[in-house]
Amino acid sequence: MQTSATFQDFNLLNRLVVAKGKEIGTDKNSLAFMPLVVEMLLNISTEEAEDSITDSYYIATLNNTERKHDKGIDAIYIDEQDPKKPVIHLFNFKYTEKYGKIDGHFPSSEVDKISTLINKIMYREEDIIHHVNHILAIKIKEIWQLMEDVNVSFIIHLTSNQNNSLENNEKLLFEKSIEKYGNIKPSYETINTLINSAMHENKKIISAKIKAIDRNVFDKSDGDIKALIADVDVRDLLRICLDDEDMRNNVSINDYNEMVEYNIEESVFEDNVRIYLKQRSKINKGIKETALSSDAHRFFYYNNGITITCSSFNYPKQQRSPIIELENFQVVNGGQTIHSLYEAFREDNNNFGDMDILCRIYETKNEKLSTEIAEYTNSQNPVSSRDIRSNDYLQRKLEKDLLTQGYFYERKKNQYQNEEKPKRIDAEKAGQALWSFFHLKPGEAKNLKRKVFGEEYENIFHDELNSEDIILSYEILSYIDEQKTLAKKEIANGEKAKDYILHANYYIMYTIAELANSRKIELIPSNKFKFIDMYSEANNIVAKAAKNKEQSSSNSRYTHRVFFNGNEPKRYIDKEISQLTEEKDSDN
Repeated sequence: MQTSATFQDFNLLNRLVVAKGKEIGTDKNSLAFMPLVVEMLLNISTEEAEDSITDSYYIATLNNTERKHDKGIDAIYIDEQDPKKPVIHLFNFKYTEKYGKIDGHFPSSEVDKISTLINKIMYREEDIIHHVNHILAIKIKEIWQLMEDVNVSFIIHLTSNQNNSLENNEKLLFEKSIEKYGNIKPSYETINTLINSAMHENKKIISAKIKAIDRNVFDKSDGDIKALIADVDVRDLLRICLDDEDMRNNVSINDYNEMVEYNIEESVFEDNVRIYLKQRSKINKGIKETALSSDAHRFFYYNNGITITCSSFNYPKQQRSPIIELENFQVVNGGQTIHSLYEAFREDNNNFGDMDILCRIYETKNEKLSTEIAEYTNSQNPVSSRDIRSNDYLQRKLEKDLLTQGYFYERKKNQYQNEEKPKRIDAEKAGQALWSFFHLKPGEAKNLKRKVFGEEYENIFHDELNSEDIILSYEILSYIDEQKTLAKKEIANGEKAKDYILHANYYIMYTIAELANSRKIELIPSNKFKFIDMYSEANNIVAKAAKNKEQSSSNSRYTHRVFFNGNEPKRYIDKEISQLTEEKDSDN
């Protein structure tokens, strides 16, 4: 049964909404609610969340433009983390200002509008482009372009700060209306969903039982932590990580072949500081190869073992092969090992009866200690998480250095959310700015930002990096973003010639740097206003690049999103700058 939100819950969400409103420049909570929710649910940047909004009232109010139709779609975000399986998130929001009204249901009239628009998108009824606001029209065209190249899936989010979603009958009708498409799923987010997302309390509680081999166990306790080290059957380890509660607790399993019917329960790895890199890592490949080789019986000696944290563990100490009960456990180190082993098990499990592995199990209710265990025990693969890098000495040093200059460097996302936005510098965005301006990699900065704290970390945040370079590149990017915001007003009014600017900020930044290089202007802070003065020229060059590409392409195939999704714009930009340089040289 759905638990009703408390007044405290309502006030907490409302405070988050008000803070977001101050950040984006509105005192209308119903508008601020939209980007806040998109950012929280999809874990994307504020800028990406704002760019996703297609609600007509939002666009008209924040851009001071004429209000046009949105057909019930308030936001669209295209998730291309997996280019072969893009996911389109469609949102409809409802916000109530008063706690006394949160027991209402999501209005069915909104669902009718959404169903109509979805039908037009799926059957590519192009007349719809002329009946929606320009931002929404751009998004629809981008969806159609994607649909020509790959199979896309859709998630329709019906989101409100109320206790209830649709009434049951309305929900059934809605789900039946989209069922025919096969690639659309509904998602219902209520105030409890949003509070859980904001508080990071939506973690699934996983418990299991695992059997130790013989008497190969060792335990130790010290204040607020207990430790147990045990030798376990690899198959047993895989069993407790499956997505079936009965299987996780079945220590007397007769046929391990039954396990292939289940999948790994990914919630087990939520506290892990890394993501499984499906066979891309040499270590992951090596784990799988060992499990399938004649050396499988030596696996215990080749592998560092698994680290588990839990709220409690219990086992009979005097018993041979004791059964260990784990409550609320997480695998904080060894996610790659488990995934690789399970892939091997599904492929050929003949060697697994001879394989065992070392398990370190820690019981603690100290959240900080649990996090530190996760951090310190992760050393088999390179750590690439922003959260882990946030504690890097260089990041801390940059924070302190920038603080002396009046800037709040956010090593962690929203670390200084109560400070004024112009003085906040997000570490990830700073990395993107540095990558584009100083390293001349705009395509990577725009589309591969995950690498800022991953493979490219040492290249971007090197030992010679100083805080002045961060301020310079970040302020130039902020100026470009401000110009994009101004241009949105014209775009919202149908100024198609400026559509490119929604995707081109890092390329404009790159163009400014290359113009400066061609004119022998050093990329140093004292030249900041020279760079800003170059904005119009750089913007025109990027606009021309987009226009030239569009004219050389089939108009039905070209989109600015695709063009600025790689490094192709650099070729057009570099050619234009080269011509400008030659003309200047000839004049001299």
